[in-house]
Amino acid sequence: MGGYPLNVYSTFPNHRFALASQYNRSQGYDIGSGTSMASPIVAAVASLAWSSHTGATNASVRANVETSGGIKAGTEAYWAHGRVNADRAVR
Repeated sequence: MGGYPLNVYSTFPNHRFALASQYNRSQGYDIGSGTSMASPIVAAVASLAWSSHTGATNASVRANVETSGGIKAGTEAYWAHGRVNADRAVR
């Protein structure tokens, strides 16, 4: 889970699982960090940007997602383009 600054409230197994005690995880819901939590959000925003722009290309979707960030690029060590913003990515 690294030192990523992202904290995402998400579902976790609702039964005992191997990494629960090692990472101090709750059953049902807990906060996770890192690319495992961030990549589904970025993928969802990319799919929204792709479907909302007629004639979209890989490059245009990437540009829409990267420029949608609400935090200035380079303000943190762990991201270069800020947080994705779905509303901005589809405009």
